[in-house]
Amino acid sequence: MWFLDRNRCLCHPDGSRRLADNALVALTLLIAESKPEDKATMVTLVVNLINQDN
Repeated sequence: MWFLDRNRCLCHPDGSRRLADNALVALTLLIAESKPEDKATMVTLVVNLINQDN
């Protein structure tokens, strides 16, 4: 959360949240529980989900 907030990825320009708290928890668990060889793919997936253009 701190990283996303600091990099202005947590909220839309109007102040609304990009992702709900439970979605952030699910994405964090997805990355944490993925196989080590799949972590880069999972991180890329999450980055694409929270991309500024979305």
